[in-house]
Amino acid sequence: TFSIDLSSSWDINAPTFKLLSSVNSSPEYQVPSAPISEQAGWVVFSNYRAFRYNFHFDTWSALNVLANLFPIASLALNGASDGKTVFVPNGYLTSNGGQNVTSMMQYGPVLGTTSGISMAGGPVDHVGSTVTWSTYLKKFVIIGGHQSNTLSSIIYTFDPATSTWSVINPMNNPATPARTFHCAAAAASGTRIVVMGGFTNVVTNPVTSDL
Repeated sequence: TFSIDLSSSWDINAPTFKLLSSVNSSPEYQVPSAPISEQAGWVVFSNYRAFRYNFHFDTWSALNVLANLFPIASLALNGASDGKTVFVPNGYLTSNGGQNVTSMMQYGPVLGTTSGISMAGGPVDHVGSTVTWSTYLKKFVIIGGHQSNTLSSIIYTFDPATSTWSVINPMNNPATPARTFHCAAAAASGTRIVVMGGFTNVVTNPVTSDL
């Protein structure tokens, strides 16, 4: 795991990479994670555990065991934070009458509390989506992903203040095809979401190189 220091000048030929210390957990791949703040650090979920990285001291600390963390958390579930709480869509697993029910995990790193929020109206059982916090909307933006072998072209928003889901116009432009396993990041003070790459077919995995 590495970071790039943006506080000092650098160019694409010599970025200021910093190798981070390793977390003692045998971490899985494609685990959900989210920065909380410079003070609280970066929270990573792996092997049913929550870990926090301290940017100042380059150290990891184990927070707590998460019994309800969905076991396919290693299969491209993503998390994001509003600065205080981490949200992982489809990351919380409960049992109802012997049937597994997934909801959105809400994790408070200060007290180590977890709870589930209904995914009704949102991307139920989707993996490979991106979730990004928009400081402009004060909402999370969830883009793409797939369920089974079906790609999702829908863009959702989630309002943590009201725990409600909404649908934005789907990605139906040929220039912006539905995709999964892509990357996304907030830009321009949260007024833009930049989406990068991903697969446009779950079965054959053709890679798209657009931005």
